[in-house]
Amino acid sequence: MLAEKPWKLDAVVRLFLGVMATVCLGGALAGFLGSSKFTVEEIKDASGLVKQLARQTNQVSSFLWRQFSTPEQLRLWKYEPSAASSKEVPEVVVRELNNLIEGPCLYDRARFQGVSLRSETINLLKENPTGQSLAHLNRLLLEDAYPSELSRSQSAFWLLVISACCLEIPALVGIALFLRHYNVSWKAAFGFQSLEPVTAVAYGVLAGALFVPAGWLLETLSGYLMDLVHSTVQDQQIVQTLQDPSLTLPKKIIMGMIAVILAPVVEELLFRGLLYPAIKQQGRPRLALWLTSVLFALVHFNMETFVPLLVFALVLVYLYETFQNLLAPIVAHSLFNAANFLTLIFQDKIAHWLHST
Repeated sequence: MLAEKPWKLDAVVRLFLGVMATVCLGGALAGFLGSSKFTVEEIKDASGLVKQLARQTNQVSSFLWRQFSTPEQLRLWKYEPSAASSKEVPEVVVRELNNLIEGPCLYDRARFQGVSLRSETINLLKENPTGQSLAHLNRLLLEDAYPSELSRSQSAFWLLVISACCLEIPALVGIALFLRHYNVSWKAAFGFQSLEPVTAVAYGVLAGALFVPAGWLLETLSGYLMDLVHSTVQDQQIVQTLQDPSLTLPKKIIMGMIAVILAPVVEELLFRGLLYPAIKQQGRPRLALWLTSVLFALVHFNMETFVPLLVFALVLVYLYETFQNLLAPIVAHSLFNAANFLTLIFQDKIAHWLHST
């Protein structure tokens, strides 16, 4: 039986609302800072790109070529990377590409026939986006059409980092102030002293390791059922970003720290550590169990993972109730995230290994 906590439900709700407000502000800031436009530095092979445009080697190049004025076409025809008179040609190309990015949707089935579109592009295309999302789609289409000539945008990575920082950091600060208001220590609040840390970690590792294959099975079944009803789900942004082959090792490490350390700690403190006991102490233990679990699954905004996350949340509550130390569900949550993170990072090697065996 979980020990009674000194805080009230209305105070926890206010804390949640405050955290959500910072998340909304972070999303607005990320959207403001994000840009789908190309820069000259993002042209990896200016000579190859200009050659494809001038020779109209495919339908996309033919379409783009027609967007240039006659004087610009002449400059592109005469382009020589070593010539001083050609230094402004990449700027001309970038300017025209950015004009197209800000315009109507570039996709046409015949135009992009033969172009290998990544899953992120396909999923966004199905949403019929407008505004900044449409500009992002046009950028993705151009990147897919010229993978060797144009660099993939890294804005998605920084938007994720900004969004995460606007959630995790304010949440930790808010929780610290919350506990200070009730004059209770972190150890007393979350039972960190009620069980030996090594024992809590051991139980967390065991629970996380056992649930990883079960969670993958549930996600596979969810995906299968959604396919049966012809429902498509876009991968979470962090999944799409991790699948980007151009993502550098330092950026993977940063995303790993967010997914494996910060996210499990903050989410467990909020959902199991604060909200669950606050609702339970209102005389509603079943409501506390199911409401916090459903909310936990919903905030990940992905229907395919809703069921496995809901079941996982029930397991995490059981861990907290059984051992009365939040360290156990934190470790289980962290291990589960780590398994999914590493699977995404090494998915190509895993697929190759499975095909070769």
